[in-house]
Amino acid sequence: MTEAELAIRTLKDPTADAASLLSSVAHVPVSEPSSLWSDVANDAAFPLFHRSIAAWQLIKRHVPPGIPLGEAATRLAGATWLDSAEIEKITVLGGELPVVVPDGGSAIIVRLPRGSANEVPMLGAYLAFDRDTEVATLRAALASRPAGAALAGARVTGVAVFPETLGAPSK
Repeated sequence: MTEAELAIRTLKDPTADAASLLSSVAHVPVSEPSSLWSDVANDAAFPLFHRSIAAWQLIKRHVPPGIPLGEAATRLAGATWLDSAEIEKITVLGGELPVVVPDGGSAIIVRLPRGSANEVPMLGAYLAFDRDTEVATLRAALASRPAGAALAGARVTGVAVFPETLGAPSK
């Protein structure tokens, strides 16, 4: 079995521990479809930390800047993992923001759950959009639910995940 096959097997195993998952996901080829990640991220049979790692990889690998919001939602495949994420609209800036917010646009921060025992580091993403909107509307749009005409034709203009890379936790 190749390293990539083993990594995919670990990703699809709901009993995989956080250390095994964190050390293996980097070996999943970038050519894998978004459904590999969205299937895990959206499946409540997986622990929260497992779903968060998959959602983080899904955003990092399959939601590039410039993508239409509708296409991003398709790749997120329902984004049920957003239900357990903390999403906040960035309205005040006290430092630097890792995404550029266009005039008339908005930005959000998505903080993914760490799990019941904080099995993984804080994971999340900053997303910028070319339209100003509220969190509930963006959440609905990203989850492929009706979001109103205000987001028709909207684009994701910036994406930055944190941390920038995942690795096995240091001992």
